[in-house]
Amino acid sequence: MRKPSSFLFPHTIDHYTVAFTKDTSGAKTPSYTISTSGARAFVQPAGSEVVVDYAQVNKIVSHTIYLQSLTVYNAMGEEERIVYDSNNYVIKGLKNPCELDRVGRVDVEIEPS
Repeated sequence: MRKPSSFLFPHTIDHYTVAFTKDTSGAKTPSYTISTSGARAFVQPAGSEVVVDYAQVNKIVSHTIYLQSLTVYNAMGEEERIVYDSNNYVIKGLKNPCELDRVGRVDVEIEPS
């Protein structure tokens, strides 16, 4: 028997795209716009192998998010934001596990509150 998606992907996330503008001093200021609301996902702490892989390219990753919808996954980009359970996560990398086009993996860093 096939498991319902709410069991396999028990969390819901919101995805925000980012656009950068420069202020008068030339500093970049991010502006976020909601792209997707209520996408099914599975949020978990990043495994040690994932953390080490990103550390080799000077990126910090704290969590991995698996997405049920490849449409949502394909719309995401690095440095965009995901909100789950009142926490903000910055996207650091996108992976297609086993290249099966069945589920998207998003590696993120939680923002301090």
